[in-house]
Amino acid sequence: MSVFNYPEIHGAYTGPVDVRFLTDESFGLRVYIDTERLHLASCGLDDVSRYARLFGDREVASRYGGAPKTLPEIRCLIEGVWERLWRCCIPYSAFPIFDDLTDEFIGHIAVDPLANPGEAELSVCLHKKFWGKRVGTEAISAVVLRYLPLTISRGYLIHGKPLSLLTAVVRADNVAIGKILNTLGFEKFVECERKDGPAIIYQKSFSEAP
Repeated sequence: MSVFNYPEIHGAYTGPVDVRFLTDESFGLRVYIDTERLHLASCGLDDVSRYARLFGDREVASRYGGAPKTLPEIRCLIEGVWERLWRCCIPYSAFPIFDDLTDEFIGHIAVDPLANPGEAELSVCLHKKFWGKRVGTEAISAVVLRYLPLTISRGYLIHGKPLSLLTAVVRADNVAIGKILNTLGFEKFVECERKDGPAIIYQKSFSEAP
């Protein structure tokens, strides 16, 4: 277990972050991240119905740059990608986000390995009722500022290399997420056009030492 308090970064969540890594032959790696308000846990098949409601909401999917997903699509994504990564003891995967007090499902955050060694993509998606309540700030801050440096220090690799570059693709009109990323040290890399409209690619570099 690792508990962190870190220097204040204006606009970021700077409260305590508790990170726990658990390994077992039956399920591989499980990670739990706790902040003042949130509980994040490794994604698994138990989350299929929760994720189907989240990603099946057209307004939510549109805000975060995608089309609504069906229940079979969600099951395939969790079973074939995110849970498989955890079972292979790869810590770069997906986390459902819960309210730490009520256990209410809030949304999703993921760090997905990309094809290039040492590179991954950050994504986040929240239910509408939690927009504008700094939940995204708290979850992203905990993952980017504390969890990811810890994975580097523990020697985890992406295709043979430690995490060195984190990318996030954000709809151009999703100003809130863009502000959070800028606060956490992401830089605007390039603007692009997707099927759902203009988007901005942000990038953040990591060194091998956290």
